[in-house]
Amino acid sequence: MMNKLVKISYDNMMDAFVPPQPGELGEEFFAGLFDDVPLNGLDADMYTPLVNSVNQNRVLDMRFKLVRTEFLSDSFESSEKRVCGGMYATNSQHIATDRPDWSIVELTVECKRGDTQDDPFSDDERSIFYPMSIPRRENLEQILSYSNLIFERQQRTHHFTVMVCGTYARLVRWDRSGAVFSERFNYKTEPHKLGRFFWRFSRMSPDARGHDGTATRVLPGSADYKIMTARQSQVLPIGDHARRLFKDSLKEDWPWWRLEVVDENGSHQFLVGCPNFVAPGVIGRGTRGYVALDVTDPDPAKCVFVYLKDCWRVVHERSEREGGILGYLNERGVKRIPTRHCDGDIASQVTMTQDVWKKLNPKKVEQCSLKIHQHYRLVVKEVGIPLREFTNAKQLVTVIKECVQAHEDAYLNAGVLHRDISAGNLLMYPIEPQIKGSRPRFRGLLADWELSKRISTVAQPARHPDRTGTWQFMSVSALNDPSKQIEIPDELESFFHTLLWFAIRYLPNNCVNVGDFMTNYFDGGEKDPWHPDEYACGRTKESVITSGVITLPTSIELQFLLPPGSLARVPDQPSIAASSSTKSKPVPTDIPALDKHPISKLIETLLTWFSARYQLGVLDRKAAAEQKAALIRPTFTEEDADRDGDDALREEMAARKNKGQAWITRKADRARLEEDAANLLSHEPMIVLMIERLLDSEVVWPVNDKTEDQLLKDYNSDKTQTLKRRPATHDGDELYGAPQSASKRPCTTGFRA
Repeated sequence: MMNKLVKISYDNMMDAFVPPQPGELGEEFFAGLFDDVPLNGLDADMYTPLVNSVNQNRVLDMRFKLVRTEFLSDSFESSEKRVCGGMYATNSQHIATDRPDWSIVELTVECKRGDTQDDPFSDDERSIFYPMSIPRRENLEQILSYSNLIFERQQRTHHFTVMVCGTYARLVRWDRSGAVFSERFNYKTEPHKLGRFFWRFSRMSPDARGHDGTATRVLPGSADYKIMTARQSQVLPIGDHARRLFKDSLKEDWPWWRLEVVDENGSHQFLVGCPNFVAPGVIGRGTRGYVALDVTDPDPAKCVFVYLKDCWRVVHERSEREGGILGYLNERGVKRIPTRHCDGDIASQVTMTQDVWKKLNPKKVEQCSLKIHQHYRLVVKEVGIPLREFTNAKQLVTVIKECVQAHEDAYLNAGVLHRDISAGNLLMYPIEPQIKGSRPRFRGLLADWELSKRISTVAQPARHPDRTGTWQFMSVSALNDPSKQIEIPDELESFFHTLLWFAIRYLPNNCVNVGDFMTNYFDGGEKDPWHPDEYACGRTKESVITSGVITLPTSIELQFLLPPGSLARVPDQPSIAASSSTKSKPVPTDIPALDKHPISKLIETLLTWFSARYQLGVLDRKAAAEQKAALIRPTFTEEDADRDGDDALREEMAARKNKGQAWITRKADRARLEEDAANLLSHEPMIVLMIERLLDSEVVWPVNDKTEDQLLKDYNSDKTQTLKRRPATHDGDELYGAPQSASKRPCTTGFRA
């Protein structure tokens, strides 16, 4: 939340976001309104008196009621978060439960008894209004988490929080750009300020309260509800996986919606249930992905399953809408990518936090770190299957190869770079009916082109101040240089990281603790000592890529193993291949070639190429430094040299050489490095290498080599809580597929790609 907070006066907050309503009351109506709210005791002692003060004095419009919900959590939400109270519709059956319902709450109210020590916001502009003490920061994260749940379950443009701290209160407005909060005011001595906010808010229109007018709730028993429940059971001869995913999304504990997308052809209507992808956090694109039913045509026979992406795209003068990019790629005949169905911005739904900051800082508009986010929806025809559903290693490599081909196709035939290669954006798509008794066939589908860029604009300055991509899969060079323009070698390296991501989790290997490896390799980041808020590539990933060897904490090299009983082994030779169980995995230090999985050789070769690239970079930088030093090096004569003792040193060196104890200095073979690194200048060598490994007659790719996910479901990385999420400009990690949690930087917690 640093650099995302904007403080304004109470009057400006009300004028901008909670304007006067018909029948406005004077200050005298609110006199003494909160006199019964106690200031001593526990936080919980404040809840009931505050709620009663508002309800019993009929401050709210008769359509709404303030409800205390601090004792019980939402019965349908796993986080078990409890907010002190909230405003609900009077006719809501949920009011009697005394539980929060994140699907219908209008605004949230949080109470703390400390005036300053519990205040989640700072009034100090030097700290960017971010609190310095840990308890206050935790309170900020607490109220932010409530808003996150509301944005996930509802169709929202913004959300309000009332924060009460002892004798003071603040008003907070959240949107996808940041948070605007009011100066604190004494609601005891100025009760009209808090009372008037409640009075006005309950009388504002749904749009003004933060609801998306292009989304309509689907209620049980309605016509839309009947259509959705009927279609979930109609088995399809082709693409039935989409129907199954749609069925899985129809959860009774999650709101269902009719969503509208307007494009050049008019209005398109879609029915959706629970999103199978939700990007975490309030601030950012807020991407949600749905398997949707297209009901634009009223004829039920023409209702088809599609994939709908709902997000708040970043607006920039050079930004292109993803639908426009996909449409262009489709026109250019690029294969193995989604097909645009329709897309469009949601009219008038643009974040406002950045405008408030600019108005307060008219001379610093160019320095504003808050982004403009526009609500946007994209619909594609294909419903992909997440790559984590691959059957075996051969299929995994094949699908990734085809996604590399899609990337090559887009680059050569359309002049477009993807720039966000990650585990969630590489999908599988069925290419023929799954006939009973036959093995299904899938092709690779390279999705999520939101951050792509035309080659013609690559040389221009970055559109956004942050790195572009998904932290866990970005190249070492991109992580170490936020301003770096992404190139083909960076994209190919991201494909490699994606391959390793799936292999370490789902293929037999000799890594004892996959969770720790994931944290160190994919999540790791090193703080910049001169810029505390900045991170660079973690040591583990950088070491692996520059050295060309994956060394585990046990000082042995990572190897992928054949499963027991694999046909690739000589029958009479004992095997040390890893068991599919991750609870008692052996740790072999010397693995016979017959036990190594064919994917190991592929990974080793690719690492050689990437290592060569970075070693050449080191040599080039060293040569440049020496050349620069030569220009400023002072000139010496023989008279300036100290030769005392040189003869004795020569004699000692000769003696040591005779004993065979001379130090051996290995110089890099630049020609070999250049030859290896040249394989990364285009897609062809990587594609050919994958094909060669898949067709290698000397090895057999096992049919059943996939294990259960070796990243335990309850695994939690310590870095999740301690490392700052800084670098990536994108916040979705899987689209056009099935559910997973996602994060851009860093944490492996919940990564279920």
